[in-house]
Amino acid sequence: MAKGNKITGLLFKLNHTMPKTDEYFAVLKEIFGDNIGTDTCIAAPLNGAVIDRMKIGNHVFINSNLLAMAR
Repeated sequence: MAKGNKITGLLFKLNHTMPKTDEYFAVLKEIFGDNIGTDTCIAAPLNGAVIDRMKIGNHVFINSNLLAMAR
């Protein structure tokens, strides 16, 4: 439960951070760790469950309002 709450907080922070800034990329890195490729852009808002298990490749654009679930 604590991990889920942490991810929820990070998603909130990501959704309220200016895209393509150092802070934005730091939050993405905190959420996805090494599971996110280079030159990837995620348009806010992003929501999901167990999203930290997702793997996103290089040069990916994810449009706004994505609801992602990785189980």
